[in-house]
Amino acid sequence: MTKHPAPPIRKRLRILHAYKVYLPDVEGGVPSAIHALTVKMMERCQSAILTTRRWHSSKNIVVDDVPVTRSLALMTLRSLPLAPLYPLSLFFHSRKVDVVALHTPFPLADILTALYFRRHCALIVHWHSDVIRQKRLLHLVAPLMRRTLQRADRIIVSNASMITQSPFLRSFAHKCAVVPFGTDLTYWPKLNAEEEQNVTSLRKKYPQLVVATGRLVSYKGFDNLINAFSSIKGQCVIIGEGPLDKQLQQQITALGLQDRVHLAGRLERDALKCMLHAAKIFVLPSVSSAETFGIAQIEAMACGLPVVNTDIPTGVPWVARHEQESLTVPAGQPAPLAQALALLLENAALRQRLGQAGATRAFELFDEQQFIEKTYHLYETEAAKRQKMDTV
Repeated sequence: MTKHPAPPIRKRLRILHAYKVYLPDVEGGVPSAIHALTVKMMERCQSAILTTRRWHSSKNIVVDDVPVTRSLALMTLRSLPLAPLYPLSLFFHSRKVDVVALHTPFPLADILTALYFRRHCALIVHWHSDVIRQKRLLHLVAPLMRRTLQRADRIIVSNASMITQSPFLRSFAHKCAVVPFGTDLTYWPKLNAEEEQNVTSLRKKYPQLVVATGRLVSYKGFDNLINAFSSIKGQCVIIGEGPLDKQLQQQITALGLQDRVHLAGRLERDALKCMLHAAKIFVLPSVSSAETFGIAQIEAMACGLPVVNTDIPTGVPWVARHEQESLTVPAGQPAPLAQALALLLENAALRQRLGQAGATRAFELFDEQQFIEKTYHLYETEAAKRQKMDTV
């Protein structure tokens, strides 16, 4: 019998994800997307994460079998951790990998990627947002950000509007690839027996429940949501942590809404799922372009919830479209927000129509596996190009 040689063992891609924050310090949004990319690619990629840390926290941790190195941030200035050794750490860690997946905005990383980056290592920029809040800082870092984009092999955006809206990306449209975020659609729609009981209890406690999730920061627009509830007969639970916790609680107290609006803090994933299934509406009241997509919308849509979102010029009103899966209202205006929420609370048929359409759209466009596969293909393709370039 002729013996055939064993097929060559496929080498796993070595990927370094670089971003300013990560689990367990911050959940949701970009950290959740990075978590999905590392865990769901584990069989094909050897992933590591470089991020920042607070004082008195560990430099090296492991999150779901993925090593995380954390550079000390001396302080945080307007959501930007000031970690002076981060660029140096990125330099050393990038020497060991095939691909650096840089999640922006994070100007500290641009210091390295703009000034020096190894020729044979692919640089993939995940462009999550322009710099929105730090206007003064933007003048200083804009040249570095543009040089990073010049060096980048590909730029991944979650929706096409980001390319046309960003003054940085327009010049690099030829490098951009649109890869919408996704969520685990095998998880969110289903409830076990214990979860069913929890949902029943929550519905008794909150018969007219509106749920919002996200970090308690200004661009999320939770202050407008609280103001909107002054004229709504229902209950609102805001899930998340952040620097505006005390300020928002004071606002709730000042308006006398303690019995109708609740800050639930951070919830575990299973508890969040139960809350979504108990709710009648999910609301995303964001007020600025810092909210580029709204992954939380997809999770709610997968649970069959209608959405109320805002007309910010990003992918938010594209994910859940006005009068198809959502009601989209002007950003930053409590009155239209209150009107949309009241309409949905009163109209069960409209809630059902938008909710069913949202679930269909989630399964058609926002399956997490599609997000993983498209992103992996870009990593693999650009890494191969760089390796070939290095042998020429």
